[in-house]
Amino acid sequence: MGKGGLPADAEERAEIAAEIMARAMEYGVSLEDVYLDPLVLQIATTQDQAIKVVKTIKMFQELNDPPMKTVVGLSNISNGCTKSLRPVINSNFLALLMYEGLTAAIADPLEKEIIHTVKTIDVIMGKTLYAHSYMEL
Repeated sequence: MGKGGLPADAEERAEIAAEIMARAMEYGVSLEDVYLDPLVLQIATTQDQAIKVVKTIKMFQELNDPPMKTVVGLSNISNGCTKSLRPVINSNFLALLMYEGLTAAIADPLEKEIIHTVKTIDVIMGKTLYAHSYMEL
């Protein structure tokens, strides 16, 4: 969050992140210990913010070398949605975020769609070797 409230776009979120990084270094906090959160909002009421978060994750990766770690409260995206849509929205949003470099997500570890998404993205991105049984691993 900025001084004026919710950042308007990915660029403003990245500016705030850069300030956080600078402040962390001033206090001797290693950037390896910092996780940046782009602030996930409800798609049901702030639909335009979803793609801004995806763009922000990508921008966060470009702020430092090595890339900054990132985290989101995943289920925030589907708050206010019908129960049947929540896992679909969460898992698809997670796939987009992972592609752009998301490090971690606060999520329901028992939600099967999320587990399947993470395992499949890891195979597609080459982090896990494909096997017919990759879902069972």
